[in-house]
Amino acid sequence: MPGTTMTPEDKHELTCARFSFISPDSRVEFRGSESFVSEQIALVHHRISEILAESGGVVDDEADPVAERGKTSLEVFYQNARTREGRGALQDSILIFASYMQAHQNKHEFTIEDLNFCFDLLNIRRPRSLANTLGILKRDRRLLHGGSRRGAYTLSEKGRERARRLLS
Repeated sequence: MPGTTMTPEDKHELTCARFSFISPDSRVEFRGSESFVSEQIALVHHRISEILAESGGVVDDEADPVAERGKTSLEVFYQNARTREGRGALQDSILIFASYMQAHQNKHEFTIEDLNFCFDLLNIRRPRSLANTLGILKRDRRLLHGGSRRGAYTLSEKGRERARRLLS
């Protein structure tokens, strides 16, 4: 609305939920408030069920709609990692989230928005110093490289190795 300023809470509400469905013939993605995404899923649920049935897939109405079929959820992935407490914990979390996106979502570049989505999904308070921490991981620690566009990052070989140690 013209003249209306969004509060941080409004912005958070707009980015707190995401649903994605991809098949050989279809791609559906919704982002927004949980109520918006739930309404959209209800509208396409029947067609998605048909697509899955036609391809031999299984429809599980109890399944987590955010988790991809046959993939490890971010929550399980994060719980299986060994992160430091206090100082360094944020850096470890970033590496774990980036590793998850790369391994389970085929997403080799990530942004602050992607990381905030991970924090939201796990009900972890968003860090205020995320941009600064990403800069440290890139410049000082050499665990990240800049991505193909401004504000995008990728794991460096050193970052991938550190993430592997956290996950082993």
